[in-house]
Order: sequence, then structure tokens, then C-alpha cells
Amino acid sequence: MASHDIAQLALELEADGEASFLVRHSSPVLVGQGVVGQLEEEQSKKRRGRTIGVSMSLDELAAQPVSLKNRVWEIRRDGPRAEGVPISVGRVAGNDVVIPEYSVSEHHCAFRWHKSRWMLSDLGSMNGTVLDSQRLEPFSQVAVPDGALVALGRYQFRFWLPKSFLGVLSPPR
Repeated sequence: MASHDIAQLALELEADGEASFLVRHSSPVLVGQGVVGQLEEEQSKKRRGRTIGVSMSLDELAAQPVSLKNRVWEIRRDGPRAEGVPISVGRVAGNDVVIPEYSVSEHHCAFRWHKSRWMLSDLGSMNGTVLDSQRLEPFSQVAVPDGALVALGRYQFRFWLPKSFLGVLSPPR
């Protein structure tokens, strides 16, 4: 799925109203927050076209990349949502959600709708997947709470369920 600009989605919500917006955007989202780690420069020169190593620091949020900050990715695949069917996230085409960044592995992680909640698993990625400051063990599944911080490679995202995302798009005045 292609990403959206958060400002465009806010305008769409304002123009169409909550009910219509939720019909079109009924999946949870990842919203780009910014950089959480620094690239390992030695590897960046050697690994053109492959995943680049990153040293993670969730305590210090570095400069905000224009390309991913406030970008929104819907966590969905084409067709109806099915219990337990993975929604893949990675750097390359063929994933359900594509994040074009070299610190994100080709096939980085997967979300699953399981027993009325969203689950997340790392797919053995080079830089790992971090959920609310806890690094996931490869191939284990953990529940993803609404509003959780998810780090993939050197980027941090916020996970929002659809109704909570409405509040992000139209904060109280």
C-alpha cells in the first residue's frame, strides 16, 4: 500500500466527515514519527541495495526526515481482512506495506489480526523491530496496543487504530 500525507488525510476527514472517512480508512495505521538511530557508516558504503545496519537509541529522537515524518501507512492488504493472515511490512515491492528506507529489511515484520487484537512479529530483520522500547524476539508474536511506538530500522512510527487516528487528525480545540 502507498503512504499518505497526514495533512491530506486531515483535509479528507474534514471534508467528508467521520463516518465516510472510516468507511474508506477502516484499517489501523503507522504514522512516521522520525529517526531513532544512526546508520553505521561503514556498512552503508558496502551494502548498496541491501539492508543497512543501524545502532538504535530510543531515548534520543534525532532529526526528522521529511520523507517519512507524518507519512501514514495503512496496515492492510487488498481484499477482506482474514483472521491470522499476515500483513507484511518491508522495503521491497511484494510486501503489503512498503516503507522505502534502507534500514528497513526487505521483509521486516508482519501484523496479524488474531482473536480480536492486532499482533506484531519481527521476520528476522537485520535491525529488529521494537515495540514501546522492547525489542521483539524474531518470529515471536506480541499484541500491539493502540498508540504504541513501533521502530523499524532507524525509523519510529506510531500505531493507531482507526477511531483513535481520527483524534490525531482532528485534535480537540
